[in-house]
Amino acid sequence: MNSSFEAARDHFLRGTALLEQGQAADAEQALLASLGLLPGRASTLANLGVARLQLGRPREALAALDQAAAAEPGAAGTWCHRALALAALGDDGEALRSLDRALAVDAGHAAARHQRAL
Repeated sequence: MNSSFEAARDHFLRGTALLEQGQAADAEQALLASLGLLPGRASTLANLGVARLQLGRPREALAALDQAAAAEPGAAGTWCHRALALAALGDDGEALRSLDRALAVDAGHAAARHQRAL
C-alpha cells in the first residue's frame, strides 16, 4: 500500500469514528482530507453527506450523496441518506423515489423502510 492510500484510509477511519461520536464538523474535515488524497471514493462521499446532514446543510449533503450514488449505485444507505437530504430541502417526491431505490437495492434496509413508512 502506498502512503497516500494509507493516509486517506486513516482520515476516513477518523472521520467515521467522529461521526459515531456526534462530532460532525470534525468528521467533515477528516473526510475532506481523505477525499483530497483519494478523490471519488463512494464510502467517503456518503459519510461526508451524513456529516453535512448532521450539520444542517442538506444541499451540500445532497451534492456529496449524489456523487456517492453515481459511484456506487448499489449502496442502499446512500439512497436512504439522499432521501433525508431531499426531504430536508422539501422535495418529498424525489425523497420517496430515493427511498424506493434504496429498497430496490435492499428490501430489508430498516432505515429506508422506516423512512418510507413515515
